[in-house]
Amino acid sequence: VLQEHSQRIPKTHHFAELLPLVLKIDPTFELLRADLNMLEDYGVDFRYPGASATKDDAKSAYRAAHTVRLFARQKLGLP
Repeated sequence: VLQEHSQRIPKTHHFAELLPLVLKIDPTFELLRADLNMLEDYGVDFRYPGASATKDDAKSAYRAAHTVRLFARQKLGLP
């Protein structure tokens, strides 16, 4: 969304830093706040050995990621 609106994209893995920038473009992305908050730790922590998620946590993360992806693709006019 930021790229499509020619906005600077900060180097970060934190949705909490990116969401306010997206909200300036389209306030309806506020609907994703809970899903993005839930996904926050998955961007970095689980990429490295030592951290793990339960099966239920992984399923919840997958659902949240799926919701965010579908919403963003719809807003961008992508199939």
